[in-house]
Amino acid sequence: MRRIGERAALAMFGVVALSAVGTAQSSTTGPSFGVYAGLNLATINGKDIQNASNKSGVVVGASLTWQFSDMFGFQPQLEYS
Repeated sequence: MRRIGERAALAMFGVVALSAVGTAQSSTTGPSFGVYAGLNLATINGKDIQNASNKSGVVVGASLTWQFSDMFGFQPQLEYS
């Protein structure tokens, strides 16, 4: 159980680090392209669930960002999970 907690903490650190990079890159004006990848972790539990286990998967995607000003932009994304 402790191993799952360590993995979750590492995943959260990765999300925060990548978010900081994305925020720093989005401060420029004009279009920019980005790709990302990550890990999905899920657990289903409840009193009616039997033989529940952790599920994991990957998520990949691409985004195109048009930053019109420091406070306004448009960012469509395609994602596979």
